[in-house]
Amino acid sequence: LEKYKKPAFIDSLVANIATFERLQSVERVNLSDLYGDFIDFIIVRNKGIVLAHFGRYSERSRMLLSRNLVNSAHVTLPDLQLLLSDKQFVVRKTVLMHFEKLTDNEVRRLLKDRSSTIRYRTLWRLRGTPAFPGLAVDFVADDSAEIRDLVMRIVIEAGKDLSAMYASNLQRREKITGSLGGIAELGEKRLVPSVEPFLNHASFRVRKGAFLALRKLYQDKAVDDDTANLGTRD
Repeated sequence: LEKYKKPAFIDSLVANIATFERLQSVERVNLSDLYGDFIDFIIVRNKGIVLAHFGRYSERSRMLLSRNLVNSAHVTLPDLQLLLSDKQFVVRKTVLMHFEKLTDNEVRRLLKDRSSTIRYRTLWRLRGTPAFPGLAVDFVADDSAEIRDLVMRIVIEAGKDLSAMYASNLQRREKITGSLGGIAELGEKRLVPSVEPFLNHASFRVRKGAFLALRKLYQDKAVDDDTANLGTRD
């Protein structure tokens, strides 16, 4: 390995990082020292080259690199910003391990991430902060039931009328699936007339959300697939 520990071979070494990981998992072979030196050469001594080339590496290599980078003592805010821009959510998720290093800008990006897991874990980190009640309002109609469950109580305790918020969302055709889920979780039967029109929505996802909401609100009422119009038109 020593003869390949040169900047010119960095990309080739990174391409084999998954192989080193697999070899290390073989119990009868102790490669911990060799692997540690290998990671040190890539992540510490040649981090600049690796990060400059980060986007060209395979998805698996980027995932392993990001994990090792955030576990090192040399991770910086610019490093985290690069990881946060990656298209693979597993890479973006590693940024949360250094939440204390992030600025408000990175936190806002995490809260808008397309991964519900990342949004949830970001909100979890913000619980108990003065900003959390204000942030929670923006997530009561999130598509993730887990996120809605996390913020709903806080919003209710703040005196917000969730029923009115969900009804308004449906009327404006905004955050439809999250609002349908929220109505069901509230058990708000008064909003059934607001839910029923969405059984004929163009989107299968919305039709399914309306069907599930009505079934939860009226478990004693027959709401079958034909009523819900759950054909796959989209």
